[in-house]
Amino acid sequence: MTFIQKQNMKYSYKTYEDPYQEGAPWPCMRGDIKNSGRLRDLQWKGKSNTATDVVHFRTGNAIFSTPIIDAQERIFVGSADHFFYAFDPNQRKELWRYDAGEIIDCAGCIDKENTVYIATGCSKIHAFTPEGIEKWTYNNLINRRKEQFTFSSNFWYEANIVLGPDGAVYVANDDFFLYKMTREGELMWGYRTGFMVWSASSFWKDGTVYSAGFDHILYALDMNSGRLKWKTDLHGALVGSPAISEDGIIYQTSFNGNIYALQCQNGAVLWEFKTGSHIYASPAISLDDILYFGSTNGTFYALEGKTGKIKWTYYIGDPIRASASIGPDPEAIVPYLIYFGGGDGRVYALEPNGNLRWSYDTLSRARNTDYPNINASVALGTYGLCVAGSTGDVVYIPYDAYQRDSEKGFESGVGKQTEEIGVFWHYVVPGGSLRREPLKENIQDIDPTTIITLRLILHEEAGLLPVFLKPKSIKIDTHPQFKHRIEIQSDSVTMNIIPNSILETDTDYTLKIRGKYLSPHSQTKSCQSTLRFKTRNPPQMASILSSENKTFRIVHMAVPQPAIVPSL
Repeated sequence: MTFIQKQNMKYSYKTYEDPYQEGAPWPCMRGDIKNSGRLRDLQWKGKSNTATDVVHFRTGNAIFSTPIIDAQERIFVGSADHFFYAFDPNQRKELWRYDAGEIIDCAGCIDKENTVYIATGCSKIHAFTPEGIEKWTYNNLINRRKEQFTFSSNFWYEANIVLGPDGAVYVANDDFFLYKMTREGELMWGYRTGFMVWSASSFWKDGTVYSAGFDHILYALDMNSGRLKWKTDLHGALVGSPAISEDGIIYQTSFNGNIYALQCQNGAVLWEFKTGSHIYASPAISLDDILYFGSTNGTFYALEGKTGKIKWTYYIGDPIRASASIGPDPEAIVPYLIYFGGGDGRVYALEPNGNLRWSYDTLSRARNTDYPNINASVALGTYGLCVAGSTGDVVYIPYDAYQRDSEKGFESGVGKQTEEIGVFWHYVVPGGSLRREPLKENIQDIDPTTIITLRLILHEEAGLLPVFLKPKSIKIDTHPQFKHRIEIQSDSVTMNIIPNSILETDTDYTLKIRGKYLSPHSQTKSCQSTLRFKTRNPPQMASILSSENKTFRIVHMAVPQPAIVPSL
């Protein structure tokens, strides 16, 4: 259902024009109105005279939103600490911050008049000058029309705010509506979807705006009227943003583990590809029509856009939730490099053939490394890239920084991904990050209250590959003995060993694990391993309450209320 609030001919669709700031390399979440995830100009501009070093800017909490970069290489990004920040990698300093009063979970955007737009968790949209002067605020909770009735109790803006080729602002709210607004902050129309929308809208030449929702539906709406043209049910929650190729094919990822290719004119599905684990990321599309994206199964994929056939894969072992971005190769060896962030807190740069050029460990300078995931997509600047992570750090990396020995935290892609050959268990820390070194003779420290999480990985000359466990075949003997149960996670690669009671502190435990697995080559094989763990002594004070490296900030406490069972 669509409601019309106000007609404004200034924002009627006429031509397929770029609405973003001139010269801005990454003015919105996916770089352009097609959500291509590709830098406009893939030629490296050379070294910056000022932004020459890797810089870590720190915020007060985790960051889940993608940074944007303006024509002066300034970085704008929101954090879960409720602040919206502007950083300058040239001066290596914070320029300004704005207290939005709630979590900021979406990327901003920058228009041709240099206005920066941001939507927040308190249901407000703000417009700023690049210097941080507020131009206007729109509150979605005030003066709501009767047509905006919703069953939602959440009014966050979690979708990424973007501009259409008509110059208007498009953003969805957790009230189930996609909205079109003027750049002056006036509502034009709203379209009711079936559930929340977190994706960034994309646009095509025939005046269509596309939006993907949690209700499994990909919507195609008329930009001028907001009326539905078509919709396609993709049978899984859609969080990734629809990306459009140069010839008008839409590529959409889904929480059901699939990526789909659809006709932009009618939503007909051309092909689908299954990864087996939910896909949070949006695909990046190269000019030679190759799709690049990661899945939460820890695998990064390159597919042919026309057919959906695999060209290659690259396995990192940790979930990949960040969308990839296609940018320049400072050595000009290949036409472009593909940049993405992983659940291990590393930024990866891959060549179009799947070879690793370099990786950078963002945890090397981070304060809090318990949850290292990079959820935000990589933003590409003129002279470097920017990524933000769950550690709360905003990291600017010059494109050629990996070539300098003085920069720490880089690993070169020259050489093997592993020195081991065979199948090995890897420890997964409570925050979800995979330990890169396999468990062999080393003793792994654990907390006595922890669930022991392990992942079985095949090490080959070509690199790392996941193997798939046969749940009924897994047997574990423990010494000293403790009762436990075994759970295999939905990825069929990860195993949880759950003690029935708290383990003894300061104690060495030996686990003998045997079982069968299915190799990537579809062969059933057996493995047997002996792993050693040592439980720690309990700390004097829980880390979340420590005055140093605070993980949580208590902002409100209330008397416990009796449980309420809702009646539906």
